[in-house]
Amino acid sequence: MLYPDHGFAPPPHDDMPEEVREDYLEAASIAHRSPRGSAALLRLSLQKLCKHLKQPGENINDDIRNLAEEGKLPLSIIQAADTVRITGNCAVHPSQMAEEDIDFVSARLFLLINKIVAKAIAEPREMEEIYKITPEQARKAAEAKDKANREKKAGKNQ
Repeated sequence: MLYPDHGFAPPPHDDMPEEVREDYLEAASIAHRSPRGSAALLRLSLQKLCKHLKQPGENINDDIRNLAEEGKLPLSIIQAADTVRITGNCAVHPSQMAEEDIDFVSARLFLLINKIVAKAIAEPREMEEIYKITPEQARKAAEAKDKANREKKAGKNQ
């Protein structure tokens, strides 16, 4: 039996989109030989993940800021995304980050990508599944109250 070569990286999160998973697995397969290459591939994974989360995908920094402004991700996950972005950038630009720092941090980027997938994709899906099993009439009443509160709040902000 053959097992995938994840090296020291944890397996990708079950909810990781396929286009992100491909780069994640490639990064895992080279991480022990090329931490810089691995960090760059994980940055690419993050950019594809942002695009999967309905961001334009043209500027990863803008995409991360948009996710923060839209409230789709908590601050800790925004910081995780910035860590992946910055380390990936530094991996391909000489003298931006010490080699040993890239080696140290790149090993942890896999965990960060999985945490981002968990918060951005898995948790909202799980919550939606749970919400859908609540009684429909009560759920619709709660949704109507939420809508009225949003409209009331929007009226105060104008």
